Amino acid sequence: MVTDEVLAGAVDLWFAANEGGEEAVIQVEPENPASAAVAQRAAFTPGKQVHSKDGTQFNWDIRELHVTKSCVP
Repeated sequence: MVTDEVLAGAVDLWFAANEGGEEAVIQVEPENPASAAVAQRAAFTPGKQVHSKDGTQFNWDIRELHVTKSCVP
């Protein structure tokens, strides 16, 4: 079943790719395995670790974007 959130995310990625975007990044807190699982299901792969200004550690999960003409919303 495709939820509204999944569909909206797919449209956002399609639009970003068609506007010249090369990659999408999701910032995930390492202590939140549910967020990491969502990123993995959405075909994001683990990237680098970063720290916010207050020192909080985050993982960046990255997905390359490609223009797909057959995927017009």
